[in-house]
Amino acid sequence: VARIEGAVSSAGKAGSVAVPTVDLAGLRARTEPAPPDAEALVAVRGSHAPGLRRRGEVVPDVEVPAGFSAYRVGYARADDLVAELSSHGAAVIALAPRVIRDGVVAQLRIVAGED
Repeated sequence: VARIEGAVSSAGKAGSVAVPTVDLAGLRARTEPAPPDAEALVAVRGSHAPGLRRRGEVVPDVEVPAGFSAYRVGYARADDLVAELSSHGAAVIALAPRVIRDGVVAQLRIVAGED
């Protein structure tokens, strides 16, 4: 606003600029993440990974290490979930499916310099 100097003036006839019609709902839908269409079983240590715990569903009858709880978590893209789980390091264990578990192990090996 500080760059505007002088009086305001018209730059064309009234109605000479057409206001575009925009499908805002459609635009938003195209930019939203895909809805989950698969599930993974993960173990979360204590109060770590609050986002996973919040959107996950507790699975009580799964054997996990002491201090961990099992959660069923929905996902749409395996690589996105692998990245998220990997970001939690030792606080999260990918239990199933195998493609998620293998992806997390591979990612953590890269971070540890073992690739």
